[in-house]
Amino acid sequence: MNRRKRATQTHVYDTVVVGAGPTGIAALYRLAKYGVDAICIEQGDSPLASIVDYPEGLVLSSPADHYQLAGIPLDCRNGETPTREDVLFYYSRIINSFNLRILSAHRLVDVRYVRKIHAISCQTQNGLMTLRCRNLLFTSWFERKKLKFSIPRGSLVRITDRFSNAIQAAGKTVVIVGGGLSATEIATYLMMSGQSVTILLRSQQRSHHLNPDFIKLLNATHSRLILEVRKIEILRASIRATSAGEEHEIKCDLLIVRIGQTVSPLILKTLKKLTILNGEKLRALASLSTADNIQHHSRLAKTDVSAEAIANKWPDLFEAFTSGKKNVWIAGGILHIGSSAAGVMVSILTALISVDIMMNKVAPGKIARPLPLFLYENYKKLMKFDQQDVGDLRPLLVKSVTRSLVPLTGLETTFGVESALATQKKIKATRAHTLAEHLIELSTGSNTIAEVVTKLKGKFTSDQIVIEFYQLFYSDILTWLPANNRR
Repeated sequence: MNRRKRATQTHVYDTVVVGAGPTGIAALYRLAKYGVDAICIEQGDSPLASIVDYPEGLVLSSPADHYQLAGIPLDCRNGETPTREDVLFYYSRIINSFNLRILSAHRLVDVRYVRKIHAISCQTQNGLMTLRCRNLLFTSWFERKKLKFSIPRGSLVRITDRFSNAIQAAGKTVVIVGGGLSATEIATYLMMSGQSVTILLRSQQRSHHLNPDFIKLLNATHSRLILEVRKIEILRASIRATSAGEEHEIKCDLLIVRIGQTVSPLILKTLKKLTILNGEKLRALASLSTADNIQHHSRLAKTDVSAEAIANKWPDLFEAFTSGKKNVWIAGGILHIGSSAAGVMVSILTALISVDIMMNKVAPGKIARPLPLFLYENYKKLMKFDQQDVGDLRPLLVKSVTRSLVPLTGLETTFGVESALATQKKIKATRAHTLAEHLIELSTGSNTIAEVVTKLKGKFTSDQIVIEFYQLFYSDILTWLPANNRR
């Protein structure tokens, strides 16, 4: 029997970060700022694998500054409505600019802690690999829920939980299972491409299903919602959905299943093995629902609850967050109630704080119990700019009408007067017209923001300059290059 050998690295990293989403990259960034020898493992094929799986062009529910690391601007066409591509482009530059090391397609299998060293077993395309480190930081907690189907032999129904482009469903009859935001985004995306879809909900309608624009799309594309579905059967070229005692047989070529997320059993098992969390906490986390789900079900029961009330009942992992027992640290969505609006910002914040505690830069005494309520009430005050990193950036006038891979050419030579006028209109839409002109003139890619502040000293305050820079970054007028000394 031919078995692949386990590869074991003799090098001992100071820190291994588990998960390369925004939270994991934030932790890796902060560790890099401290000069720590750190590396990240990610089970997906690339960093930000969950965002890569979003439909292409998706407008995100959080503004650009919620995705930012330590104030480094996420430049995009519109700061209030960044897209999937804006966020992916931003994080790819963060990874490159700060030389962050990420091992993609490395799935955590097991952790052993011996003589103050963690031995982390990962499944890779080439077999098992073992990484060794002193500190272990978990930032990835959730995985998609699965539905188990009995599929008859010869069935033509394709089942998937991944979707990113309308071409995957073109010419097919599509059924979507799920009532959350993710399922609704996919349904909207397909209906906008002219596709008719059937959406199966296991509960009553949610607020986003009552949006007037969503209802118009349903009617215009002859799509429909089927509520309170209790059973789904796969047939040869269709599915059978049972709802309130009524059976619906629906022709189906493609069944897309998006029924939410659950806390990873493997992560919980690992934390139990390392004795980081006790049985009570583990049971609470295993049955954890999102704050949005809790509020949805409470509205159905006519017992609406506030975010503060949810935060008070959320599992309080204060001890695991602040103690670093066995040099294990945690950050991310498991610590706070989050929401569809500010969850990513709070998760990034927990990563930065966790690393600061690890490096003895923040006293745990400054973090109050219960942790979920403390984060909910204080996350805006706790977010801080890294003035040096922002000052080191080199602003540059955007030189193309798209951020896709096209030759970079000057506005004045390729797009002529029309593009120049469009740029002037954007400038006039920003505050402090004269200041904006100064900043654009100095945004050559050679001056840093700190140098621009020095050059304009006496005419404008540093706060005015930084605020105006952000306006230009959020208006698709300026982008940025990393500091010259990064590489």
